[in-house]
Amino acid sequence: MSKAKVLIPIAVAAVAGIATADDARDPEMQGPPTKDPVRSGFTMSLAVGPGEMHLIPDDCGSDSSSCEQRVEGAAFSLRAGGMVSQRAALEAMIDFVDGDSQRSTVFGGSVKLYQTDALYLRLGGGLGMYSRPGAGGGSALPMPSSGTDRHYGVAGVFALGYEWFQLQDLGLFGELIVAGTRLGGNPDPKTTVANASLVFGITWY
Repeated sequence: MSKAKVLIPIAVAAVAGIATADDARDPEMQGPPTKDPVRSGFTMSLAVGPGEMHLIPDDCGSDSSSCEQRVEGAAFSLRAGGMVSQRAALEAMIDFVDGDSQRSTVFGGSVKLYQTDALYLRLGGGLGMYSRPGAGGGSALPMPSSGTDRHYGVAGVFALGYEWFQLQDLGLFGELIVAGTRLGGNPDPKTTVANASLVFGITWY
């Protein structure tokens, strides 16, 4: 019993000494996961997950389900920009949903606003593009005989995200993205494309 009383304080002192020595060797060592993030300078985010697009022609009438086309597939989001403050960033973005040989993409920019240390909103817009192979499957839009069929329009994006794991200079997040594109040019009938996706990814700041 007396030996234990002597050895335990010695062991505690040794562990404390090793920890102090490690801190002295590397004063810039990354903090624990709970350490508050420091957001400044360049930022980039990459995320993937499940998504779907809806093609909604104007002439659906009162029963839109009769002619609305729903396509499930993979969603992708890539953003890069700069932090303007600890809780705000301006980013260029590419968001798309891809399924059944069809793709709905938004090229543009967004502002990312942190509501808390982990919860954020993302608002943006830009150029929307809907594309498909010319000889592919059905669609709410007329199908050309060959080549790649593309339609463009004005797009808007809204996203709600949460960084569920954070380090000082990166975070892992989940994000719900909703986007809509009003196709211009000459599609007949006039069509709106709506995207919805749930993506998971990593952000650096």
